[in-house]
Amino acid sequence: MLHGVFSQRVGINTSTPQETLDVNGNIFLNNKLGINITNPQFPVSFAPALGDKISLYGNAGVHYGFGIQPHLMQIHTDGSGSDIAFGHGQSYSFTETMRIKGNGNVGIGILDPWARLHTGAGTVRFEGSSAGGTTLSLGGNGDVQVDAPTTAQRKTN
Repeated sequence: MLHGVFSQRVGINTSTPQETLDVNGNIFLNNKLGINITNPQFPVSFAPALGDKISLYGNAGVHYGFGIQPHLMQIHTDGSGSDIAFGHGQSYSFTETMRIKGNGNVGIGILDPWARLHTGAGTVRFEGSSAGGTTLSLGGNGDVQVDAPTTAQRKTN
């Protein structure tokens, strides 16, 4: 049922539309959606402007969401006491594999990292950036291994 045709607000399945278009029910879109942009080129496109793009939780001010600044995509929380977690499953049944704390600490395989990089069980490996660089491996059992190229293998700049 279509309501509000003469009030400049259109309601679908509602007799009291609250916005220009108010839909009470599911929406199927068989093309592209542009938000403040005409002729979108992707399934969902936003205006080419800096600032907050998507708010996932919170309605005004600080919130959980995504933003854009020059040469930077932002994923943010509402404050330094909130974290960002990566993992798999669903929100209520989530297996966390990595966490970035609001204070900047990163935990891989650990929920509450207390250092800039804190890992759970397993091996951590650091490699030199050029061919033949030094490799440092820290094993979960306490082993430390350093593989350095021999003098003949070393590159000099």
